[in-house]
Amino acid sequence: MVNISLQHERRILKAKKKQQSSLDKINMYQLIRRRYGDVGLSQLHSTVVNVCFGLLNILLLKLCNKCKSVAIRCMQL
Repeated sequence: MVNISLQHERRILKAKKKQQSSLDKINMYQLIRRRYGDVGLSQLHSTVVNVCFGLLNILLLKLCNKCKSVAIRCMQL
């Protein structure tokens, strides 16, 4: 009887250690996510903004060139 209760206690301790290990891993993952996730989103946001401004700049340059060519044609008439 004593032997069975010792085995039972060992199983319970083993299960608790395994559960604690899993919780530690989850907590570490959440900590890393909190620490670096915001930075990742910030970098992504700045990259998207830079790409959008770059595309806008290209479109404005094309529009400006079109306007210049139209103005030159109008002057030649």
